[in-house]
Formats: sequence, structure tokens, C-alpha cells
Amino acid sequence: ELGWKARETFETGLRKTVHWYLDNRAWWEPLRNRYAGQRLGLAS
Repeated sequence: ELGWKARETFETGLRKTVHWYLDNRAWWEPLRNRYAGQRLGLAS
């Protein structure tokens, strides 16, 4: 009805996402180094 169509399939979107993370380690690696594996967002 709106004429909207996805530009990516699930597979191509996932592939592009993985490649982005591999190409942008400098962005996410400092975040990973600060995260100790604890569960987040839980009320104490």
C-alpha cells in the first residue's frame, strides 16, 4: 500500500553488519574492554 520495499535481505543486512564491526574495531573494542560480563539493566 505504501510502496515500501526493504533494500536488504536478512542475509545481506547481517553480512554488512558483521563487516562493519570487523572494519570498525576501534569503535567497539574499548566498550568490550570495559564490560566485565555482568548482566545489564536489572534493578538491584
